Formats: sequence, C-alpha cells, structure tokens
Amino acid sequence: LRFGRFAFFLWSHKVARWAPYPLLLPAGAALVLLATRHREFALLLALSLLVLAIGIMAMRWPVTSRPPRLVAIAGYAVGANAAGLMAWWQALQAGRGSAIWEPTRRN
Repeated sequence: LRFGRFAFFLWSHKVARWAPYPLLLPAGAALVLLATRHREFALLLALSLLVLAIGIMAMRWPVTSRPPRLVAIAGYAVGANAAGLMAWWQALQAGRGSAIWEPTRRN
C-alpha cells in the first residue's frame, strides 16, 4: 500500500458510488416481502412507490414549465438510480465495453 489512506479513500469512494445500484432490485424485493408481514414496511413500500411515481411524473413533465421543487428532486433521484442501473447492465453485457465517464464537450 504505497499511498495508504488515499488509496483506501479512492477505493471506498468507487465502491460507495457503484455498489448501491445492483442492490436496488434485491432491496426492493425484500421490501415487498417484508411489507406482507409488517405494517411499517408496507408503509415504507407505499412511500417508495409514491416517490417513484412522482419521479416518473417529473421526468415526463412538459419542458415548457418547471415542476415543483419536490417533484423535481424525486425526478432527479429516480433518473440517477435508473442511470446507475443502466450503467451496470451495460457493464455486465459481454462485448459492450466498459462504462466510462467522459466529460461533456464545452464550446
């Protein structure tokens, strides 16, 4: 470990950024199973589905007007998680290459 703490910080940052996305689907399935037995988890599932629906609504909002702030935040959260799932899907497909971030071009 030549760089010690910096190497750990860099590695853990990468793990923290990429690890949540493959866990979204199993976590959702676990939430559905727990919701069938516990009222608290049923409430959490309902709240999660509400935020998901509001997020989808935000992404379909007309470009001629701005959505309310909380609707926009839900849209950002849903969009960011969908992008993470899509990046994992592309990274796991054979022959698709790796998902690499590239900066946007500036004029």
